[in-house]
Amino acid sequence: TAFEGLRLFDIYRWHTLKDAVDRVNNEAKTYKFPYEYRNYRGEKEYVWPIPQPDIDSNPSLVQNDLWK
Repeated sequence: TAFEGLRLFDIYRWHTLKDAVDRVNNEAKTYKFPYEYRNYRGEKEYVWPIPQPDIDSNPSLVQNDLWK
């Protein structure tokens, strides 16, 4: 299907993830959808951790502060 999965990347790029998570959680509760509650973890959501094997093999790499 066209544009499948692109909305998530827009939400990350626009830094609107908290609003999207809150909206989905509220709608799931309001309409009683069988849905697992999502938790927004702050700015940590916008960066990925550096894999530990990469850090171990390259001493110049340092883990992102939000993932320490």
